[in-house]
Amino acid sequence: MSLKTTLIFDFDGLLVNSEKEYFQIISKIFKTFQVDYKWSDHAEQLGKTRQESNTILVNIINEKIINKSKRIKVDDFKKIRKKFIPKFNDLELIPYVKEFVENLHKAGVKIVIATNSSRDEFEKKTTKFIDFISIFDEIFCGDDVEVTKFGYNNKYKAVLNYMSLSPKECLVFEDSPHGVYLASSQNIDVIWVQDKLMKEYFECNHKDLCEHDNVHIFSSFKDNQ
Repeated sequence: MSLKTTLIFDFDGLLVNSEKEYFQIISKIFKTFQVDYKWSDHAEQLGKTRQESNTILVNIINEKIINKSKRIKVDDFKKIRKKFIPKFNDLELIPYVKEFVENLHKAGVKIVIATNSSRDEFEKKTTKFIDFISIFDEIFCGDDVEVTKFGYNNKYKAVLNYMSLSPKECLVFEDSPHGVYLASSQNIDVIWVQDKLMKEYFECNHKDLCEHDNVHIFSSFKDNQ
């Protein structure tokens, strides 16, 4: 791997444990349809936009639901989902992330956050971590003009463009298969930090991605201080 000047971090599930709260919220929605929601289901919509996530979740419900006459449409699901709003009161940083990022900052490495969350949602999630977030050189949110002008799912392309970087200068940290694909498609080297709850699922269902030359796997930040 070549020398990197800029490290780009996804946010949800990688820096903060927000995916746990999303999982609990979606599980409650699924229960209204008498359908179980598993971590393997959750893995398929990680890193996706809200629109993509809704479509995936509706497909899962309609596939599992016993009474096929009660299949749901995406528009109906969106209305239901709006009633289940995460509060993000109990968010915590992922273990060892603070030490890892602070060491990079002290070493003078440029560090960037690129998230699909809206700016408003990002700010709600980070109220407890203002000091930590302040050490990042740039933060790109899903509804920022710099991101949206490239369309959905182009946050890493937006970072390269805005900061005048080449892919070889960057290293992306991701926790979702979709995010890894996005970064890899821009020819950026990727560190895939795999949650222990979904590691086996990733290895079975995204084996091709695990074997990409520019994809490297972390089990956690603890072993890579």
